[in-house]
Amino acid sequence: DGYWGGLVQAKVNDERAYFMDGVAGHAGLFSNAFDLAKFATLLLNKGTYAGKEYFKPETVELFTSKQSDLSGRGFGFDRKSETGFTSAGQLASKDTFGHLGFTGTSMWIDRTKNMAVILLTNRTYPSRNYGKRISRIRAAVADAAFSSIVEY
Repeated sequence: DGYWGGLVQAKVNDERAYFMDGVAGHAGLFSNAFDLAKFATLLLNKGTYAGKEYFKPETVELFTSKQSDLSGRGFGFDRKSETGFTSAGQLASKDTFGHLGFTGTSMWIDRTKNMAVILLTNRTYPSRNYGKRISRIRAAVADAAFSSIVEY
């Protein structure tokens, strides 16, 4: 990494998160696909996973719904942009929310389609310039996933 002067491994490479001992709400996704799939399923099931309620349905709705006319965000989650480009892709429904990560990861959850698109990447390797178009890649992957599902 050009900023850190070498390979960053098993440490947060987002500067703000790093200087907060690796823990910061803005820092994005740090996980694996298996656990993120569980989390997405929990959110799609309104707070319940494997028969156990972890969050009340009202809490999930509050945290994932648009909170203001000034911003499309929820509490802790981004929402699909209502106009223009969105890294959630053009095929996601209006009721899509998610979270992005500094290294290029993303998770978009579409309640209407009852599915999630999880993309784990490393746009910072071999350098931060490598993934300048990560938003376009996120959108293309989401559209590919959404278009692959056929309703009968």
